[in-house]
Amino acid sequence: MTLRAIDNTGTEYTSYLVSDVIRKIELLCPSCKQKLVWVNSDVKVKHFRHLTTCQYNTEPESKEHIEMKKEIYELIKNNNNTQEIVYEKTVKNRIADIYLKDKAGQQIVVECQCTKITAKEMSQRTKDYNDNNIYVLWILNTKNFNAIDNLDTWSNKKLNKIVRVSNLEKELHKTYFGRVYYFDVIKKCLYGTHFETYSNYKSYEFYTPGGELVCGEYTKYYKTVKYFSLIILEHFNLFCTKNDYTGKLIARFADKKWW
Repeated sequence: MTLRAIDNTGTEYTSYLVSDVIRKIELLCPSCKQKLVWVNSDVKVKHFRHLTTCQYNTEPESKEHIEMKKEIYELIKNNNNTQEIVYEKTVKNRIADIYLKDKAGQQIVVECQCTKITAKEMSQRTKDYNDNNIYVLWILNTKNFNAIDNLDTWSNKKLNKIVRVSNLEKELHKTYFGRVYYFDVIKKCLYGTHFETYSNYKSYEFYTPGGELVCGEYTKYYKTVKYFSLIILEHFNLFCTKNDYTGKLIARFADKKWW
């Protein structure tokens, strides 16, 4: 399943921007060059489907993933001066959800992550792109990650809640200079988030071998539970930089520090 196809002349087509006329054209996958058919689906967004197995695109896509790619593609396309922006570009052994080249010629990949993966896998995928001098922007789907939950209780201002975050979210937070990006497919809303160390006081008491009662307090720091603040992003300009601490080449939105 893909949102992008080409014909024999190399002309590109986007699945949700075409009509039934496209059925008269022989369509090919840009990655494996095998035949595609256009699917006008009411269950998922309009898409192209392989007639045979694609060696590059073997994972099934959910409706949320397709919608997320579509919405973020349009956000970036409409708010950035790009030389090129396409869906699902093959880079070595990877297929990037969204690939673009900015006006300065810098290459950027946007990974729209709907399913849970490990921090190690995220780092490896980022390295694979970085090895080809490509900057990477990761955006998580709010539906499948713990940090953003019950979004109806949030508003567009600094708020603090106590949440449990995954190792992936912690690694992204470190990589993107204290922020993680999430996208809500239903609300079509992009969020910037920040975590801070959560701690609380614990009391203790015990008796010594001599029978003396000892009481006191200590501060407990949590590794996976964090204070959490959130803003709704309103500007979608991208810029590229290097995180010298993690060594990763990253692209991020030009959101100013709000915490």
